[in-house]
Amino acid sequence: MTGTDRRLSSLSSALTAKERALLVLRSWKEDKDEDPAWRRTMPPDQAREFSYYIDLMNGINRNLVPLVMQLEANVEMLSLRSGWLSTFLLWQVNVDRITEFIEWETTELVTETEYAELERKAREEYKPLDELVVLLVERHEGWTDADLAPEQPDDPHDGVIVMPQAWERVEGEKRAEIAALVKDGTLEGQGRGKSLQVGSFYDWLGEKPPVKPGWAKTYDVRPDDQADAVGMHRYGRERAWEAYRRGPTAPIPFMDGLEVDTGEPSRVDEIVEAHKERMKAGVEEQWPSLLALEQVVSEVAVKFDGEDPALPVLRDVLDSSREKLEGLKAETERYTGPFELPEPGEAEVAFVRDLAERRPP
Repeated sequence: MTGTDRRLSSLSSALTAKERALLVLRSWKEDKDEDPAWRRTMPPDQAREFSYYIDLMNGINRNLVPLVMQLEANVEMLSLRSGWLSTFLLWQVNVDRITEFIEWETTELVTETEYAELERKAREEYKPLDELVVLLVERHEGWTDADLAPEQPDDPHDGVIVMPQAWERVEGEKRAEIAALVKDGTLEGQGRGKSLQVGSFYDWLGEKPPVKPGWAKTYDVRPDDQADAVGMHRYGRERAWEAYRRGPTAPIPFMDGLEVDTGEPSRVDEIVEAHKERMKAGVEEQWPSLLALEQVVSEVAVKFDGEDPALPVLRDVLDSSREKLEGLKAETERYTGPFELPEPGEAEVAFVRDLAERRPP
């Protein structure tokens, strides 16, 4: 034995059982062979304590592996489900852009006869009093300078707006005017007060009633002899609407500008709702499992004077699982709104602790 070997052996002989175990742990974590002197120079009275620490290291890095692997697999499955939800969302957003273009930038073909019937129905339709009052106020041309104010206070040349009190004054005047016309029989009316419905209004204005399609910018009126072309056009629009209706209508219902009323939920909507529920339930289920594992590993770290007992592979899985679950919670909350994650129960922590402290056979 050389002088260096004797000095190292002397140093090793002075180590406590915990210090020997920590040296072994660090060699494991660095994927290096442990120094045989750590065990060879160990006094007999340290053997029991040393074995205890080695068993803890094995308990963390062997016994807990099945639980950690199951956690990792479950989190990956949730990530896939999140991907499916994102696909549904992108599907909806892209289709919404198409339908919005159809609604605001295209025309719907109708024959002259069909349009005349639409005008007749619009003329006979009773309109809510509030809707007609707003129409008349918007057309009002008698605003005074005192009724108007700059749209941007710091830039009086940018434009003007009607002051709220002026709008309310003229609104009251128009409301009283329409009510008086109904009372003297000039306009037809149903109901009273705010529930008043008014008919023959556009005849009184001397205008044709506005006729707007439900899913186009305006009507394109064609001669009756083009009825076949109009029918083909309508068939194509109906197919486009049906394709939209079959897709997801609102994966994120509280996002403005994305939701269009398509009537009954589609089959895809049911699938989307199921994914939302399973995502939330999955995150709520896996989070306590992760916390239980982290708690037990931390408890063992305390026994090792703060040294993390988890080998790099195990630590990477635990850390990445936490990061992914936190991200999945944030993603899920886009669909469900905020929710709190549960803490692990005492029984769950006790099970993991018992597994970590179980001596290998």
